[in-house]
Amino acid sequence: MPIEPAISWVLLIDDDPVTRDLIAEVLSFVIKVKTLSVSAWDLGIDKALDKRFSLIIINLFFGASKESFYPYLEDIQREIIGMKTCRREIDRDRKNGFSLSCSIKDTLCPVPILGIGPMDTPYLNDLARKAGCDMYLGKPFTVQELVEKVRFLMGSAKLKR
Repeated sequence: MPIEPAISWVLLIDDDPVTRDLIAEVLSFVIKVKTLSVSAWDLGIDKALDKRFSLIIINLFFGASKESFYPYLEDIQREIIGMKTCRREIDRDRKNGFSLSCSIKDTLCPVPILGIGPMDTPYLNDLARKAGCDMYLGKPFTVQELVEKVRFLMGSAKLKR
């Protein structure tokens, strides 16, 4: 599927089909951009490297359930604190949204990344930024909040080109 240069494209990487569909619909109807949605970590990396996107939206908590949220968060915290900077190679063994963001940011620096997570806290916002996200959006979020962040990030991407 070739991407037309005049059309803005957003890559959406999320394992939750409801969230993927909701965000894709909002982006299509409100902002008038095309969205490529993927549900798998490897496919997300491959698509991010394969095409030119104006924005990448990543579920930072890939595969984490409510029951596994806090142990998952503790692992992520240890991993991010242990990183002085993001790795320069793509680490396909660490399949979480934080490592995905870090790998993509190192490879495709000018592309802004919006990280999405299960709640809006300063702590998660800080972790997201340390993992390479330009902005973080915690659930539940409104359509207006999503649109504002996407428009801001897509505007900043145009300035960097």
